[in-house]
Amino acid sequence: MRVYVIDFEGSLKYGIVEYGVVLLEEGSIVHTQTGLCRPEQPIHPRDIQVHGLKEDRLKDEPDFSQYRDQFYGYRFDGVLAAHHAPVENGLLNRYWHTVPSRAVLGHTSPSRGSWAPWIDSRLVYQRYYDLESYSLTSLIDQFQLQEPLQELAAKYCPIERSKPHCALYDALASALLLLKATEHLALEPEEWLRASQSGFDNDSAQTDLF
Repeated sequence: MRVYVIDFEGSLKYGIVEYGVVLLEEGSIVHTQTGLCRPEQPIHPRDIQVHGLKEDRLKDEPDFSQYRDQFYGYRFDGVLAAHHAPVENGLLNRYWHTVPSRAVLGHTSPSRGSWAPWIDSRLVYQRYYDLESYSLTSLIDQFQLQEPLQELAAKYCPIERSKPHCALYDALASALLLLKATEHLALEPEEWLRASQSGFDNDSAQTDLF
């Protein structure tokens, strides 16, 4: 199974201003991609403090809507994953309500306005570990993944976007957590999907798999 781990910076109000994608295949990171996008409305100053992206830097970047075929392709080719996936699901639905059909685990789900099934690294850890916090930063620290994350960030991230709350950096962090869970618990992607089911209880595209 191909797993596309994604992360967005942005909001439902002004849209996606940065995306990061990490492709996992056969237990390894085989490809990454990232890009900046033009906001559709002014960015709230509080958000700028978090992700560090200002409107003047983004004004000449493409609108995220231009990446429709790319993200449709990810969904058709594999399974999408994220840390706290409902956020990414909501941002994708902000742009495209009509979602292509896809096949996973021998099951074909018709187009029904959902990007599910999702793998959610936060829910995977909530299911198998009893911890005080399941935030991305906290999990990276607790499982001593900071050093390998920095090595991956140095290899794949733009220099100025190689830190938390940058899309590709956070997508790499989520991917590392999934790989760590596989190493610790001998989990296969099917178990990742099953553990993520509770986050989409009302989404038949997620629950029909089981």
